[in-house]
Amino acid sequence: MEKFDIEKYEYKAPSYRLRKNRPLFWIDEKKYARESRYDIADGIWKSRQGAKDEISILLSGDLLCQENLIEGYRKKEGGYDFKMCFDYIRPLLCAADFTAGNLETPISHTAPYRGEILTHEGPFYCNAPIEYLDALKYAGFDMLTTANNHTIDAGVRGLYETIENTRKFHFIQTGTFIEEGDKFVLVDICGFKIGFTAFSLTYNSMQANMKKSGKNILLNTYRRQAAEQIYKKMKEQGAEYTICFPHWGKEYTDKLSKKQMNMADELTEIGYDLIAGSHSHVVQKFEYRNGTPVIYSMGNLLTHMNLRKSSMDTQYPVICRLNLKRMDGRVTSEIAFIPCRIFKDIQGIPFTVVPMNDQLPLNDEIQRRMKPVEGKVKELLQNQEAIFDLDYPLKKEALKLLKQQEERKDKRIQELCSKESKEQKASSQKSFFMQKWNEIKYRNCISTYRGMFRKYKDAMKLVSLRAETEVVKIDGMVGDIPLTHIYNDQHSNDITRIIYISGQITYLGPKAFKNFHTLESVRLFKGLERIGRRTFENCERMTGVILPKSLTYIGSYAFCNCKRLQSIKIPKSVEKIGRCAFHGCEELTIYCEKDSYADSYARKYHIAVRHMPI
Repeated sequence: MEKFDIEKYEYKAPSYRLRKNRPLFWIDEKKYARESRYDIADGIWKSRQGAKDEISILLSGDLLCQENLIEGYRKKEGGYDFKMCFDYIRPLLCAADFTAGNLETPISHTAPYRGEILTHEGPFYCNAPIEYLDALKYAGFDMLTTANNHTIDAGVRGLYETIENTRKFHFIQTGTFIEEGDKFVLVDICGFKIGFTAFSLTYNSMQANMKKSGKNILLNTYRRQAAEQIYKKMKEQGAEYTICFPHWGKEYTDKLSKKQMNMADELTEIGYDLIAGSHSHVVQKFEYRNGTPVIYSMGNLLTHMNLRKSSMDTQYPVICRLNLKRMDGRVTSEIAFIPCRIFKDIQGIPFTVVPMNDQLPLNDEIQRRMKPVEGKVKELLQNQEAIFDLDYPLKKEALKLLKQQEERKDKRIQELCSKESKEQKASSQKSFFMQKWNEIKYRNCISTYRGMFRKYKDAMKLVSLRAETEVVKIDGMVGDIPLTHIYNDQHSNDITRIIYISGQITYLGPKAFKNFHTLESVRLFKGLERIGRRTFENCERMTGVILPKSLTYIGSYAFCNCKRLQSIKIPKSVEKIGRCAFHGCEELTIYCEKDSYADSYARKYHIAVRHMPI
């Protein structure tokens, strides 16, 4: 393949500095990971095993690798080792003839890892160390799908590096691509020819940075016509059974969206034999739709998202077990589910997933904590006829290794770094807020966990923001009264990294977020009309901003001395930008439409400018 041309596919790169000096991770299958079981020839992946009359395929949901997990598995000597995450599930995955899961993170060595930054110009950002792939190989995965909303968090470069890194580990991969070609893979699993494809419905708005060629060639965004063409090609090339992985629906809910159900109807009408979904982070309904099995979401097989009470269901994923059997020249199928649980901590091991299996040698504590799993997953699947497989045969060699790993568990834990506590910093911020509350005596004020609000006519104004966490969400309502203005008198913050501001808010007042030294990104929604004077002054860690299409005015010195600000997207709705709005932003490029007010402003003040659809 000729050299990959990143600029051919995107208008702008992500707003962060590239990491160029990371230590290399040397890949050695025999030393680090399980040896590959599939080879590619003539465009088809083929099992090294002989032909069988019956095969078993295991499918999992989202494989995430967020900051707590990255920090938890950081080694004292440098690098990372995530293999302990999968110690208990490995005997199960390695026993199958084929195992696949959804890799919901880029694996880019030139991009910051999740935790080094939480975002750069939009929603939460993901990127994980290459050692995560080593752990997935060790766990038993043969194929990774990469069609999901975090696919292009690290831009086109990150997409390219992710695919290249999966190839280095000899994974089968589909869902994103680095060249034109079929948007599916064919896999000969012990004589059964199976077609796999993966679609995503959204990319966290990051697709706006991509040119049309990038969207068409590199991504696999769902459209019925595309799904029909892919299915037709798979069948023409000999697929006996077809599996579709859609990344769809809403997050943190077991309720189905209308779009999910419509899309399920379309996919089953097209002819796909199994629909295995993800994205919701919790297990969703299983049903036969138009006679076709559909599991709307298998949940997260690995994540740190089980910490908040509001999202406790994220700790109960399932593995979908598909058995295919050849009878009288036909391929018949049987679906069953293996419930699992993600533990934040098991005797010092951070973030590990444990399947329900009668043959696993689990200690008394784990057995006790596994008791509610079957009932909880049954409830989430919303199908009394769903079959559970609790005695799936395990790989003997993997079971033997598990026992050996248990014996050296303490030593392995000691090789990991301990987490840094943030309690002292949060306590300091809380004391500062309480001091300000005692000093301020406004009439018509309401105090909530988020701060102090003052009533003005029929709306509320935020007069003092209480920001004690890394992620702050400012809602558009205070009780039943709309919040429209933010005037924050706390002009300093060393904790908050992301702020979400509701579309109900129309005005960000002067100095509202001045000296928020750790702020990486602010998420602004349609509805905001004005940004005041010095609103984001001295937000030194902010790297990228997307301004909403409703915005008309940016005040003087609004982004003054945001020294790392690399990009700001300014819509053509902006009619006025005050003087020195970007003073001290030496790395800044303004992205806007040609001949817009922002375009003329950038040229007048000698700021780098690039044109793109906004």
